[in-house]
Amino acid sequence: MRLRRSEIPQLNRFFEGLLWCLAVAALLTLLFQYGFILTLSQQRLILYVDIAIVLAFVSEAFVKLLLSSSRKRFFRKRLADFILIFLFPILYFFIGRKSAIPIKMLILLSQLYLLGAIGLRALRLNKVIVRWRVSPAKLVVYSFVLVIAIGSILLFLPRSTPVGKPIRLIDALFTATSALCVTGLVVVDTGRDFTLRGQVVILTLIQLGGLGIMTFSAAFALFTGLGLGLKDRSTLQSILGTDRMGSIGNLVVSILLVTFLCETFGIILILPTMLNKFEWTQGVFHAVFHSVSAFCNAGFSLYSDNLEGFYENVFFCLAITGLIVFGGLGFPVLIELLTPAAWHRPQKKIWKRFSIHTRLVVCTSLFLIVLGAVFIYFHPAPAATPRWSGMQRVTASVFQSATTRTAGFNTIRISNFGLPVILIMICLMFIGASPASTGGGIKTTTLAVFLLKVRAMLRGQTHTEIWSRRIPASVVESAAIVVFLAAGLVATSVLVLSMTEDASLRDIIFEEVSAFGTVGLSLGLTPKLTDAGKMVIILSMLVGRLGPITLVLSLAQPRRRVGYDLPDAPIMIG
Repeated sequence: MRLRRSEIPQLNRFFEGLLWCLAVAALLTLLFQYGFILTLSQQRLILYVDIAIVLAFVSEAFVKLLLSSSRKRFFRKRLADFILIFLFPILYFFIGRKSAIPIKMLILLSQLYLLGAIGLRALRLNKVIVRWRVSPAKLVVYSFVLVIAIGSILLFLPRSTPVGKPIRLIDALFTATSALCVTGLVVVDTGRDFTLRGQVVILTLIQLGGLGIMTFSAAFALFTGLGLGLKDRSTLQSILGTDRMGSIGNLVVSILLVTFLCETFGIILILPTMLNKFEWTQGVFHAVFHSVSAFCNAGFSLYSDNLEGFYENVFFCLAITGLIVFGGLGFPVLIELLTPAAWHRPQKKIWKRFSIHTRLVVCTSLFLIVLGAVFIYFHPAPAATPRWSGMQRVTASVFQSATTRTAGFNTIRISNFGLPVILIMICLMFIGASPASTGGGIKTTTLAVFLLKVRAMLRGQTHTEIWSRRIPASVVESAAIVVFLAAGLVATSVLVLSMTEDASLRDIIFEEVSAFGTVGLSLGLTPKLTDAGKMVIILSMLVGRLGPITLVLSLAQPRRRVGYDLPDAPIMIG
């Protein structure tokens, strides 16, 4: 059967509308199934609706296959769809019937199938959206806002919290933002005020926020065979900071592989400690949660006192520290350091085998970690001093220095530290992690370039140099703009918080810088925030994760060319 050429667009629009109706229906059944407490009859009704949706989805795929002018090409294009289509009956007839899987398990299988189908539909919608005239900066901002809204709804559902202990919508919004922006500030107890479902939602948001939503979407497109368009590659190029658009696909795959290896290695290291405290299932989940949270520099913990109960476990603290440092270096740096070819260049010294960017990130990160560790070592928390042995004191100092930059874990109560350590922590939180990493802040390279420019000015040099290389003027200008915008945002937020919160200026500054740097440390102000204060912190976390420049570019008007130059205006400064 062949259709007329004029009938094809109309048929495609019909099927596209049908698929989105099915997607909306499937999402509603998912929300009811996993978000609300249902009776057995309601569960059966949802199962029938799911089966009807699955049958409609299967019918659409096969009808379009039969009507396609090139069935082989269509099958390759929709390969992921057909894999899902053939997988469901196999699971149902060969596993479900033989093992007599109960109705809840069949519902789960159908829901997993629908999740995959909806994911493919959503991805194709994304490929339609990117054809619009939306800048990469705006696309990133929109994607974060959309996922935060979805996460807030999921956390607000009844089954995400214990029975009889619902949370407020503003608290769900705060938690979702904190998780997606990998911050770690919490207004409710993650381990006590959320059920396993809620904790899984938080874990998913942390992983999405650590990898980056656009990176995750690109990986999904590659694995399903849909590929990346020019707009996708342009957006990822700006996010990942690479100048090679053709290698974006390989870079995305490398990011996923490095993330999986680091988090898996972290799980292996953390698991023995967790199994000593919990049973097998719970211990595995706690190991996975804290490994992902540490590598993504999120700072979320399932314990009310964060990680204070593990201060004596040197091995555990070192494992968490390693995950934090690796996650904060940035994916390009991490990939280069883990690439064997970079180490096997005998014509160069070991230090010169890596790029200028990698060397600058490593040097700055190590300097900041050592600086913070020295301050904490010689100015310990008074309440913790009697408990520290020699190795524990060194480990705790290094741990707290590394986590202060952007991770947000703590083995010592932060409020116990004196003012000198609090001030150095504020500075470290403001700096944050490195570019294209899982952390926030102004970034280590921004600080380094800013200081190098100051050095060049003091020496009377025209150009900013590092290791016999000149730093482009555009990079120096960007660093100065980032520092200015970040300082302005923090100052404005502190001013607003000083009017909305009944707290000391020290606590307010610490809280705001922690939010902007997506750190998650607090002097105890977070649970006491007013609703207005929570909104200020939410915006600070979002800007800190996206970056001040990304936000400004998303709000800026398109560049306009002018055909004239204006005369210089001599202005005295300094």
